[in-house]
Amino acid sequence: MDNIDRHIGSNEAPQKMKMGLASVGLLLLASCTTAEVKVQSQAFSPPSSFSAPSTDTDLAGNADWSSNWLADFNSQQLDTLISEALASNYDLRQAAARVKEARALAQQSTGRLLPSVDLNANGSRRRFNVAFPGGSAQVQRANSFGLTGDLSWEVDLWGRLLNERGASVSDYKAAQEDYAAATLSLSANVAQAWFGVVEARQQLSLAEETSKNFDRSTDLVRSRYRSGLTRGLDLRLSESNAATARASIYERKAQLVAAETRLEVLLGRYPERDVAEGTELPALEGSIEPGLPSALLSRRPDLSAARARAVAAEMRQKSAWRSLLPGLRINAQGGYGSDDLSVLTDPNRLIWSLAGGVVQPLFRGGQLRAQAKAAEARGDVALAAYSQALLTAFKEVEDTLYADEYLNEQVIHLTKAADE
Repeated sequence: MDNIDRHIGSNEAPQKMKMGLASVGLLLLASCTTAEVKVQSQAFSPPSSFSAPSTDTDLAGNADWSSNWLADFNSQQLDTLISEALASNYDLRQAAARVKEARALAQQSTGRLLPSVDLNANGSRRRFNVAFPGGSAQVQRANSFGLTGDLSWEVDLWGRLLNERGASVSDYKAAQEDYAAATLSLSANVAQAWFGVVEARQQLSLAEETSKNFDRSTDLVRSRYRSGLTRGLDLRLSESNAATARASIYERKAQLVAAETRLEVLLGRYPERDVAEGTELPALEGSIEPGLPSALLSRRPDLSAARARAVAAEMRQKSAWRSLLPGLRINAQGGYGSDDLSVLTDPNRLIWSLAGGVVQPLFRGGQLRAQAKAAEARGDVALAAYSQALLTAFKEVEDTLYADEYLNEQVIHLTKAADE
């Protein structure tokens, strides 16, 4: 949270306000930390270990997740495609724009903690009649000029505005994590799409070879049929198999087109099937090391985003209830006023006023309490969404670990079947 504070408002705040902002930042950090702890304690608790069998139990708790997973594929072509997608994908650009928006909103919430100052310059000229005894009147004209500064400040007695700013900062953090999740998801989708293209090309090649084999077999059956060595039914069956194999070629071609255009859309290109050649899948070595379930919370940006949204909802809930408490507002005005523009800034023309007041909401038709209860409900929604995201993430890891074990066995038997 402190990293975000350094990025929000640091360039815009005047130098003389930095000490005050530092104090606000410390209070905000403490408030955010408290909300983080509360959300984490109330959310779904991860188990101590995964139920699926680990490929290496000795390393399960010390898996190094800082390495670049993309390097495991050792494919320069795949690296190039992912780099292009990260630079051109439109969904990722949307995520980046949402980060900018969330940052601006967080800066806006920072401004609510500070006094607002406006400079007003005005001038007027009016014509009026002055009546005299006897019914006569005289036309007169008057000028009025003013240069004033207005200051208004809502003193954050109960931390309501501080909670609102903390919620906006958490929203900014969630947007950043969403962008990180979108980047990771896009990279994975490009890799899957590229593998889909390679697989589709291999399937098409296999279908063409299979069709040739059926054609050769049909030629042999036809030759035997003409020699009277086989029945007409055998020829019909062989021709049916050959026609089915030829139909499979066009099915595979359609699948290849869909795979290539899907990849191009991820790359931000027009889908015109201009995809670099590639017919071999990368060879992977090593096994999946799951790590500890608790480490999943820090590894996955989508979980961090869900947690940040739950924290934001918690802080908005606090802010909503504190809106029922009294508020202190201070207003000040100072400047110059004169009927002669040339002496407008004369010290003798100085005017000022200072006013302060306490406002206690008494009756709003139940609006404030309803808003607070709605904020509580939104907090429950965000907390449940975070717990569900955790549960889904653990489920995905469990599925992958089991699938890894079963796929290894499947590969062994399919390899034997292919050899036979």
